[in-house]
Amino acid sequence: MSLLDEADAYVARDRLDLSEEPAARRIHPDPECVTNPIRELDLSEAGIAAIVWATGFAVDYSWLKVDAFDEKGGPRHHRGVSSEPGLYFLGLPWQSQRGSSFIGASGMMPNTWPTVFR
Repeated sequence: MSLLDEADAYVARDRLDLSEEPAARRIHPDPECVTNPIRELDLSEAGIAAIVWATGFAVDYSWLKVDAFDEKGGPRHHRGVSSEPGLYFLGLPWQSQRGSSFIGASGMMPNTWPTVFR
């Protein structure tokens, strides 16, 4: 938690008018995707036609020819669920929380999965 301690010290030192976020220090139990991971999945049966997983690259959505982006080129979504049916985003900075852009954070987004896998 040293990052949070440093941030809190910075806020206190500079007398910034920011409210505390006790939830930021809450340690949640491991999500079900960690404690009971899917070890096998028939993509056809699950209705999954494509998965694109890319890390460490600059963002470029120009190859997606859909109406799912705002005037600045960023995805229009709510917690990863796109405005375009069947298109979902994972790993976006601050998608739903501070750690959203980290690999593995998708398991911390249980609200999205019922929408994706219905």
